[in-house]
Amino acid sequence: MKALVAYMSKTGNTKKVAEAVYEALNCEKEIMPIDQVVDIICPMAYPSHYTWSERYIADPYHTVYITSKAGKDRLKHAEIVTYIQAFKMKIGPSKLSFEKYIEEQIRATHDAGVRGYLLWNARQEYTASFNVAKNFYRDPSRRITKTDPAGKKDGNIQ
Repeated sequence: MKALVAYMSKTGNTKKVAEAVYEALNCEKEIMPIDQVVDIICPMAYPSHYTWSERYIADPYHTVYITSKAGKDRLKHAEIVTYIQAFKMKIGPSKLSFEKYIEEQIRATHDAGVRGYLLWNARQEYTASFNVAKNFYRDPSRRITKTDPAGKKDGNIQ
């Protein structure tokens, strides 16, 4: 048996755990950063899941942008394709329509310069999401903005 221990660590803690697992394995083994093992990494940037932050839950553009951009900036080899929220859970704090909520997330992936996005809806209800995506690509003026809704320029969004 041959084992591969892959990790991704911002602070170094996950790397330490991966190294401990690697040392404990009693077989042929390798250890390396995950972005040297895979071509695509897909972070789930669902604003509804950031319950600890009022801004992240209320601002789908901001949440998807910083998640996508931070992931992209940390990688050397793999590319980011961000999962975006195509379901209505906890969209109320954004005060956006469902369609605008999805559009803002799509715009954020473009502004972050990642490879693309994946829509996710556990109920497999994609009609509204697909219509938003279709309309987004029909109108070039709706695409890359390089500015978040609060007016901060690309690279300075916190």
